[in-house]
Amino acid sequence: MIQIIIFSKDRALQLELLLRSMKEYFIGLENYKVNILYTYSNENYRLGYEKLKKIHNDIFYKKEKSFKTDLIEMVDQNKKYLMFLVDDIIFKEKFDASLLQNMTEGTICFSLRLHPNLKWCYALDCEISKKPKFIRNSEFLLFSYTGAQGDYGYPMSIDGNIYHTSDIEDKLKRLYYTGPNELEGALSNNNISKNEMMCLYKSALFNNPCNKVQTCINNPSGYISPLYLNGMFLDGYKIDLEPYRGFENISCHQEVDIRLIKT
Repeated sequence: MIQIIIFSKDRALQLELLLRSMKEYFIGLENYKVNILYTYSNENYRLGYEKLKKIHNDIFYKKEKSFKTDLIEMVDQNKKYLMFLVDDIIFKEKFDASLLQNMTEGTICFSLRLHPNLKWCYALDCEISKKPKFIRNSEFLLFSYTGAQGDYGYPMSIDGNIYHTSDIEDKLKRLYYTGPNELEGALSNNNISKNEMMCLYKSALFNNPCNKVQTCINNPSGYISPLYLNGMFLDGYKIDLEPYRGFENISCHQEVDIRLIKT
């Protein structure tokens, strides 16, 4: 039913936390194929990914050669839903994939990153002072993104949104992009022509932007060195998941301290 594609560069340690947290909080994940499209800058980062593959050997890994070509080859048009993730995301609440049966053809996406109590947009460095009008169901919410502020008005994120594959696959073939940030930009400039989005009462995940590994877009981020984190991973450390369990984030992207523990 769902195909999951994760983008990663030079961040095997952070990706390990994503996979570990996703396996705990994504109910039914064992029924779906998790695909990772990854690349690295040097040999040390390559060794990080080789270690990761041994820890999470139930995942499909593809070393990037041509980002767009590789991505198109990964997408299975026979799967109804397509979910994108990036490697500095952390799952923190349960998500039951059976909720997708409520995602109608008129819905752009089911967002695991949004919830009704967001107060800040990290990417735009601005307060979210006005919330959209939510239609409440027992387990999820519906709202229109048209005219909404901050992340509520940004439906084409690759940070944990689930789309209808049929809405996305033609765009992936037609648009120009060479990496994840350009992909998101291209999708955002070519929105799916629907207005309705879905989200949870508590977001299932959030993005901890503690560093930056791309140079094409000057996104805000923290300054924890990816090289340092990779070295710690190779030395036998992992990121502790405990501080993030049930974390009540006020922004989709929120810098939170990283606690390393010896494995």
